Amino acid sequence: MTEVDEAEIEEIRREVMEDFPDDPALQQVHMARRILALEAQKQGKTVGEISRSIVEKS
Repeated sequence: MTEVDEAEIEEIRREVMEDFPDDPALQQVHMARRILALEAQKQGKTVGEISRSIVEKS
C-alpha cells in the first residue's frame, strides 16, 4: 500500500494554511480531504474506496 509521506503532508499543510489562514477548523477539514485524495490517487482508487477501507480496518 502506498502512503502519503511526511514531506507531502507538510506541503499540503502549508498550502491549506495559506488558503485558510484564520480558520483552523477549515484547515483541518481541507487537509484531511486532500490527504485522502492524494492517497487514493497513489493507489489508483477513489476517495470512497479509501474511506471504506479505513472504516473496515477500525
